[in-house]
Amino acid sequence: MYQGGRQARMLVSMSSTPSSRSPSTPQLALDAMLTGETGGILRHAMWLDAANRAWRAQLPADLRGHLRLGNFNHDDGSLSALADTPAWAERARLATDLLINAARASGLPARRIKVRVARHAPPPLHVAEKPPTAASVTAVKQIMAMLRQE
Repeated sequence: MYQGGRQARMLVSMSSTPSSRSPSTPQLALDAMLTGETGGILRHAMWLDAANRAWRAQLPADLRGHLRLGNFNHDDGSLSALADTPAWAERARLATDLLINAARASGLPARRIKVRVARHAPPPLHVAEKPPTAASVTAVKQIMAMLRQE
C-alpha cells in the first residue's frame, strides 16, 4: 500500500480527525470517499496533485509549462516526469540535475528521475477568466430586479 509523504500524512490526518457533527449527520462526500475502499487511491491522487504543483513551482518557466509529475516512489526516491512532446522530454533529460534539485526544493527526496512522453498535454497553469459581457450584466440586473418585485 502507498505510504505517502508529509503531505499525504497531513491529508490523512485531516480526514481522520474526529468530527464535531452528531452521528446522525451524514458525512461529507469527500470524508466518505477517504474512508471507503478507494480512500488510499484518492489520498494518493490528492497528494500527487499537491506534489505536482509544488514541484512545477520550482521548475524554470520554460520547462514548467511542458512537464508534470507522473509519480514519485518513496522507496527508491525515483520521480517520474511526464513531458508533452518528445522534444521537451529530451530537454528535460538533459536537465536531470535541475529537475532533481527542484524536486528536493519542493519537499520530494528525489534521487533519480525518469522522463516519459505523455499522450496528452499537462493542464494549463492558469486560465484567465473572461469578464462578463455587457449583455450578461444587463440580463443579471433585470433578473435581480424581477426577483425583488416578487
